[in-house]
Amino acid sequence: MRLPFDDVLATLERLYLGRGYPAAAAALSARLVAETSLDGVYSHGLNRVPRVLAMIANGSIVVDAAPERLKG
Repeated sequence: MRLPFDDVLATLERLYLGRGYPAAAAALSARLVAETSLDGVYSHGLNRVPRVLAMIANGSIVVDAAPERLKG
């Protein structure tokens, strides 16, 4: 099945925003997943989305978490 890239990108961004991602993170995550699938790296593209959404739902992924440097 072939889908227009822009449609995939928009759908992914909507999914992520609907799960509470900050706008910039939703846009970046959507672009990375869409481009990875476009590049043929299916193990880290669209095939991963259902698992990521499940991990958000069960709290394994905290969508608004930010890394913090603890040691220099």
